[in-house]
Amino acid sequence: LVSDAIAEVAPDPVEQIVAIIEKKYTPLPRDEKGRRRMSNALARMGYGWSEIRSALSQVEESIEHWEEPDE
Repeated sequence: LVSDAIAEVAPDPVEQIVAIIEKKYTPLPRDEKGRRRMSNALARMGYGWSEIRSALSQVEESIEHWEEPDE
């Protein structure tokens, strides 16, 4: 009962990470060093590696969806 109420109120950590990435790291770093720095910063904020990976996947999918194909 209590955990259900908390789950409804507490935001999804992956959604929070996606919001942070979209706000602070736009455009998304393309090189490994930039991605590592971003991931490490998110980890220092208290997010888990699996949550960070999931959020990065979501952001990359949305970028691919909105990018126009090369002609």
